[in-house]
Amino acid sequence: MVSPGEMHDGSPIGGAREWHMLYLEPRLLVRELADELSGSDVMFQPVVHDPSLAGEVMKLLGALEPATAACDDAEELLLACLARVVQRHRMSGPPLPRTSPAIARAVEWIEAEPDAATSLSALAASCDMSRFQLIRGFMRDMGTTPHAYRIQLRVRLARRYLAQGQSIAEAALLSGFADQSHLTRAFVRQLGITPARYQAAIV
Repeated sequence: MVSPGEMHDGSPIGGAREWHMLYLEPRLLVRELADELSGSDVMFQPVVHDPSLAGEVMKLLGALEPATAACDDAEELLLACLARVVQRHRMSGPPLPRTSPAIARAVEWIEAEPDAATSLSALAASCDMSRFQLIRGFMRDMGTTPHAYRIQLRVRLARRYLAQGQSIAEAALLSGFADQSHLTRAFVRQLGITPARYQAAIV
């Protein structure tokens, strides 16, 4: 995978160019995709123009930066990138399944305890799926990843606590965020307003 950058038409460009490369161990890919590909030979388009995939790759590279590295986030983002490649850019291979009762179980599991710190591996195991199957099916059925869906639910939960008069720090911990700053970042991304301003407007 290569991060997106300026398209180069062969003409001279002033200044140095920078590339970010991510090399994936083939045997690990085979392990993650084993259930999906059923032992069949699969070909993928070698080069694609996919802005949404490019955005996901940029998020993945950001999650791998030493200052912001978070194992669970990076793992889920990597599997999400692979899921997009499998869904959109296969040239051959077995058909992808369209029914996903297991995804309904995953959604029910997350909604039952949005504040729980359930790992991706544990969630997949609870639904009798591989991590990749879970990511691909969740993105197909829900339009987002399990982690992102859980964060959406946590923000809703935090809103409820804020409306009840809890402090921002208390609302953060009760809804499953690591601390107040994590809640604030997620709150602003989803609602465009800080928890403090939201609470001041409704209390």
